[in-house]
Amino acid sequence: MHVDAENVIIRTPYHKSIEEINDIVRGKANWIKTKQAEYKSESPEIVKPVFQEGSTLPYLGVNYPFRMVNGHKESNENVKLVNGEFQIFSRSSSPSRKHIRFLYEEWLLQQAQSIYKQKTKLYCTELNIKPPRVIILHELCHLKIKEHSHHFWDLLRKFMPDYQEKVKWLRINGSNVV
Repeated sequence: MHVDAENVIIRTPYHKSIEEINDIVRGKANWIKTKQAEYKSESPEIVKPVFQEGSTLPYLGVNYPFRMVNGHKESNENVKLVNGEFQIFSRSSSPSRKHIRFLYEEWLLQQAQSIYKQKTKLYCTELNIKPPRVIILHELCHLKIKEHSHHFWDLLRKFMPDYQEKVKWLRINGSNVV
C-alpha cells in the first residue's frame, strides 16, 4: 500500500477478491487518513524550480536564488554557484525557461559526475573493488527514474548507447570483477 497526500495505491495478489481488498482498506482507513493529513500539512523544503528570474534552484537540499547574466559574449554558456547564488550565463538576451532548465540540468550532471567519481574512488578503495562504469551510470539513472521502465532504459541509452554490450560483458565477466 502506498499513501500520499492525494492518493492511495493498493497492490494485492491476483487471487484477492474485491471484498477482501475493501476489508483491508477499511481496516487501514484511520491510518490512511492520518498519513494523508500528515502529507498535506508538510510543506516541502525544496521548492520545485520554475526556471525564471527571481525564483530558486535546488542543490544538495538547499534552495538557492538565481540570476541570469544575459547576452554573455563568451562561447560557453554555463552555470556557476557563487556566494549562495546561481548565476546562469546565456548568450541569448532572453533565454526560454526550457533553455535555462537545460543549462541547469547540464550543470547538475557535471556536479553529479564529479561527486560520484570522488565517492566511487573513496568506497572502491575502502572495499578494494573497481565497479564497471555501466553500474555507476545505471544507479545514477535511478535517481531520475526509479523503475526499469522503457523510460529508464532510454535514459541509460542516452548516456551510454552501447550499454547492452557492456551488460552482456558484465554478465559473462562480472564474477571476476569484484
